[in-house]
Amino acid sequence: MTILIGVIIGFYAILIFALVIAWGRLPAFNDEGNCTSSFSIIIPFRNEEDNLPQLLKALSSIDYPSEKFEVIFINDHSTDQSVDIISKFTESAWFKIKCYDLEATKTGKKAALNFGINNAGHDYILTTDADCSFSKNWLRSYNRIYQQGDAQMVTGPVAFYDEKSFFQRLQSMEFASLIGTGASSLQLGIPNMCNGANLSFSKSAFFAVSGYAGNDKIASGDDEFLMHKIYQQFDGKVFFNKSNDAVVNTFPLRSWRDFYHQRKRWASKWKSYGRVSTVITALFVAVFNLCMLLAYSFLLVNWSGNSWLIVPIIFKVIAEGIFLYLVMKFSGKRFYFLHFIILELSYPFYALFFGIAANFGSYTWKGRRH
Repeated sequence: MTILIGVIIGFYAILIFALVIAWGRLPAFNDEGNCTSSFSIIIPFRNEEDNLPQLLKALSSIDYPSEKFEVIFINDHSTDQSVDIISKFTESAWFKIKCYDLEATKTGKKAALNFGINNAGHDYILTTDADCSFSKNWLRSYNRIYQQGDAQMVTGPVAFYDEKSFFQRLQSMEFASLIGTGASSLQLGIPNMCNGANLSFSKSAFFAVSGYAGNDKIASGDDEFLMHKIYQQFDGKVFFNKSNDAVVNTFPLRSWRDFYHQRKRWASKWKSYGRVSTVITALFVAVFNLCMLLAYSFLLVNWSGNSWLIVPIIFKVIAEGIFLYLVMKFSGKRFYFLHFIILELSYPFYALFFGIAANFGSYTWKGRRH
């Protein structure tokens, strides 16, 4: 039993080193200077009056020809002053802005995105969230890729910022691992995750795969389900935007309660994946985390007889440390060694807990129970 556990942990460490290599091989796209691609930026929102000023400031700073992009806000039945804030901003904006109210019979992010895409006037869609910000060259970073290849979708990096507590810095480190894993896995030809806070795709590809049809009733997964459909239909023409200009920043969660509901929402979509490689990956990660818990138990019960398990565990820690350091450095984040060790020790418990919790009960998000 212990030998099998050690083998699985060691194999996992090898896979992480494969991610490290893939991260280093992610292609970089040079700026050719010509802004030839046109974008419709789609932003669903619901009760975001506290976050909108930061987003609107970032939109105002965009360095891109005004005729080559538009911003489409979709109001998902907000009850605060969000619409008024956007309306006031629109009066002095130097680029085209549209703001729509989602019809009364429809709710949720997918419905809002679908409405926005159907009303988009440009060739490429770029989605983000109302609590985000980005650099002035955000659009230029995507233009580079569409100029130089035949991409149908481009996933982008997202990072937390303004972390004020130990808990929030832990979130930042864990989130970096998710972004890095999604990017490196895509490079290896086994796409598994991306983030809708920074995602672009051609409007034609969206309609070619029937958009969100088939998973439109699932509250989460507007990004990953779509990525899998486009990757499959367009022969892998999905890329990661590994550019510092492409990083989108968002806030970490402030409370444990919000963290619990968000992670439960994320975990709940795994059972709906139809792609075999994605299901196998999810099952392997679950088995690996179980093996880590068993390894901890065997070391506590019989250290002298099982001390050799430390070797694959250390191998795994080194691999994950290198990977996280590289991803966080790219995102402009500081790597905290203490946070990393705590995350290493606690993650197997956390991952298995949410893997199980996602199959029971409901969760609350944006004031709605799912």
